[in-house]
Amino acid sequence: MSRVTGSSQRVFIFAFILLVMGGGLVFLSWGQKNDPILLPYLPQGSYLPVVRVGEMGVRVYVADTQEEQQKGLSIFDTLPPSTGMFFVFERDDVYGIWMKDMKFAIDIIWLDAEGRIVDIQEHATPESYPHVFTPRAPARYVLEVVSGFIEQRSITPADYVDFSGVF
Repeated sequence: MSRVTGSSQRVFIFAFILLVMGGGLVFLSWGQKNDPILLPYLPQGSYLPVVRVGEMGVRVYVADTQEEQQKGLSIFDTLPPSTGMFFVFERDDVYGIWMKDMKFAIDIIWLDAEGRIVDIQEHATPESYPHVFTPRAPARYVLEVVSGFIEQRSITPADYVDFSGVF
């Protein structure tokens, strides 16, 4: 008859707890598409919200202050696929986007208050600065994503973006 020592028993209990916790995380990850456990964690203690362009979820950094909007994505060296920046403005207007200090090309999507795409700009490059890209119609929101996003997903003006996960 073998005897279980205190040390062996503690190792077994620790392994069992890890197994249960891992199973719980797997169980939680089977939830809805917007489950926070699946989204990147920000140091401030919050998760990146998700906007939906068709069936495609895009994790977004929200720029709702003038300082954040002026810097935009220029604070990043690259942008992972399915990630972007969502600009929130207080009223409809013709908001221009420049590529000052940008390090990579982006696609720009202007949205009205209901989420309808009012204009798009594909492949805006850092070399285009100081040119300012403006929409053909007033917009309330702007979504910036990696270059090629619009083409790969066949996005056109009049499509809708669900940004209910931001607010």
